[in-house]
Amino acid sequence: MGEVQLHPVRRFTAAALAAVLTASLVGIGQSAPAAASPVPAITDRSPARSATDPTSTVTLVTGDRVTVTTTGGVAVRPAAGRGSLRFHTYRSPDGLHVLPFDAQPLIRAGVLDRRLFNVTKLIAHGHHDAATGDVPLLVQYASPAAARRTAGALGGVRVTRELPAIDGAALRADKASVGEFWSTLTGGGSARTASGSLAANSGVARVWLDGKRQLLLDRSVGQIGAPAAYAAGLTGTGVTVAVLDTGVDADHPDLTGKVTRSENFSEDPDPADVIGHGTH
Repeated sequence: MGEVQLHPVRRFTAAALAAVLTASLVGIGQSAPAAASPVPAITDRSPARSATDPTSTVTLVTGDRVTVTTTGGVAVRPAAGRGSLRFHTYRSPDGLHVLPFDAQPLIRAGVLDRRLFNVTKLIAHGHHDAATGDVPLLVQYASPAAARRTAGALGGVRVTRELPAIDGAALRADKASVGEFWSTLTGGGSARTASGSLAANSGVARVWLDGKRQLLLDRSVGQIGAPAAYAAGLTGTGVTVAVLDTGVDADHPDLTGKVTRSENFSEDPDPADVIGHGTH
């Protein structure tokens, strides 16, 4: 990768939007190397969809909106009050990334998930605006005391599940007000953001995308001889399975009412599987 340049966001009128996207198509092709390039701001009027080059829009955790076309055009609409902010856009084998300037120190410090700005993956996994009005997040609290006050301190966010194994929670941030969440999280762009720390009053130490994973069994199934067992007519009917692992979530929909017996060989009085490995 060559030298990274950061460019200020430029304002364009709605009439110039077609030219902006056309220039983006010419300047950023599929074969271009991963490098920084200027990302223009657009007005509140979204690019018109067309049969030949439809668009998709993604609202980032910062509240900024990124619109891309299927042929590679890119335009950014900064959230309210962020019009002078700079953005770094680059393409890598992993997809198109659009990084607001105030998010970059947090990513480098390891407290903010870079996947939250991978526009290609966000669209592919159904997190674009046409599919959902929320940004799915995982957070780790700074302390137990912070956990108690976080839900009330973060505007536009609802807790969908507590995650005691990481001292955190799964959240859903409303895209209509996710900018408020970002402002609280970062202290409104204070010196804490520049130093790579999250705001002390937010109560949050780390933030991840609550991403999607596709589990593949292409190797492990063959390693245990399952294809040969299937070929021999063994389907599992009438077989009792014993699991010696980290415990089991007996309330999992696939296991409810099917666990016939359990033994706890650990020193922890709670046999529940808090990390999911044994259940999987």
